[in-house]
Amino acid sequence: MFSKLQRLRRNRKLRTAGAKLGKGLQSFDDFFAGVPSGFACKSGVYLCGGCKILVAAHGGKAGQLTIGRNVFVNHYTVIDCHYSISIGNSVQIGPHCYICDYDHGVAADQVVAAQPDGPIGAVSVGDEVWIGAGVIVLKGVTIGKGAVIGAGSVVTHDIPSMAIVAGNPARLLRMR
Repeated sequence: MFSKLQRLRRNRKLRTAGAKLGKGLQSFDDFFAGVPSGFACKSGVYLCGGCKILVAAHGGKAGQLTIGRNVFVNHYTVIDCHYSISIGNSVQIGPHCYICDYDHGVAADQVVAAQPDGPIGAVSVGDEVWIGAGVIVLKGVTIGKGAVIGAGSVVTHDIPSMAIVAGNPARLLRMR
């Protein structure tokens, strides 16, 4: 667990490397890996223990991950950005979630682990979204403002604003 001084040093190091961090970023681990210049978050972001934020390069260009104001990310969630992920304001993300914007290559003529990344697609999470525990959000998805994603869901397609969805793949249950 990081002390306040360690958090301040880590945040200063990220800013010096090009990250744009708002005031009040709270995290209690060494949460970041990758290209700092591709990471931006606004004020009031809270990352619980075990969270990992990964910003990688795809095709020689750094991914772009932006997190809005007053976002809460619960324990052991991974946000894996190779292209573009945008998380709006006042979003709540449950524990053990995974949000990514790319797929691995799966060509039959190569070993899977040795293949370059496959298709990419921007992910956008609107304001005031609640993402339940263990949710997986896959590439190319837009989640509309005020949506609720039930625990354990796999989001493979766009979710309209104010929708409540659950399942694998996530299906509309009702509107809020």
